[in-house]
Amino acid sequence: MSSVAAIKDLFVVVESALLQSQVKLSGIYEVIENNEIEFGIKGDYQTTGIEDYDNILNYGVYVGYNYKF
Repeated sequence: MSSVAAIKDLFVVVESALLQSQVKLSGIYEVIENNEIEFGIKGDYQTTGIEDYDNILNYGVYVGYNYKF
């Protein structure tokens, strides 16, 4: 029995609101038919208007597991 696993989807999401922007570069790896792992890098940029907290940049990696019924 052989199984071939491959990256199922790669996508980039860019969202923007008045004071906040978000970027997400991610992919989905299908392990078997009903199991997949989502992984990627995401970040957001926020303008608050507060002097010491203006222009905050947060970013990081993430991993998630999905089971499809």
